[in-house]
Amino acid sequence: MDTSGKATSIKLFSLAKPHMRVFHMTWFAFFLCFFGWFGIAPLMAVVREDLMLTKAQIGNTIIASVAITVLVRLLIGPLCDKFGPRKTYSALLVLGSLPVMSIGFADSYESFLLFRLGIGAIGASFVITQYHTSVMFAPNVVGTANATTAGWGNLGGGVTQIVMPLIFAGMMMLGANEAMGWRLAMVHDTEPEDRPIDVIVERELAGDKPEILFTGHTHLERIEHRDGVVQINSGSPTQPHLFSTRLGSVGLLELEPDMLRAR
Repeated sequence: MDTSGKATSIKLFSLAKPHMRVFHMTWFAFFLCFFGWFGIAPLMAVVREDLMLTKAQIGNTIIASVAITVLVRLLIGPLCDKFGPRKTYSALLVLGSLPVMSIGFADSYESFLLFRLGIGAIGASFVITQYHTSVMFAPNVVGTANATTAGWGNLGGGVTQIVMPLIFAGMMMLGANEAMGWRLAMVHDTEPEDRPIDVIVERELAGDKPEILFTGHTHLERIEHRDGVVQINSGSPTQPHLFSTRLGSVGLLELEPDMLRAR
């Protein structure tokens, strides 16, 4: 330790002094933030189909998630100066966990975009980690400390590419369909397919209400009459546990008074 109280060496397997405790805590916090920041990315194929997102909309959510990080990083620096890295990190972890968990409630492009904006803020964790190690380690090792914590923290963005699909697969094994599985993987669940018909019509059909609506959802199999509209979901051959309700591809509709037949 030098005269200013900073560590002059990095002892990875020693927690005797606060410098190394900070070292491990700060890179792990960074790891968690990047795990959450990139957690939705491996599930985007399912999310895109569930929320019926276009390529342009997906691109907008990605841009928003990255752009907000730039702004929050500008704010995080002064907060570290005023409150210190420990309190700032604690606040970021607590507040950042809310959109990470709540993204499972997204039922439209707008709500999904809003949650991705909130999640993007945790990318500012990079600033806090670098600040933390810079004030704890002396000039002769601070570069190594910064590089190591940054590298191990960034690893969270890679690990989540492996872990999130496994969590998603686990939800599927427990009986959830894909539309529900990605939401459970992000902690929360909701049922967007049950949104009011008027909402679907306004969003997808510019307010022109039909008599029959083919929703095209490949993971829900049913015919129902809601809000004056017949809603048909034809089902998916990839869901063996739903064979009992499988409708398959609707090739012929027979309309009779008070009756709809689908074949």
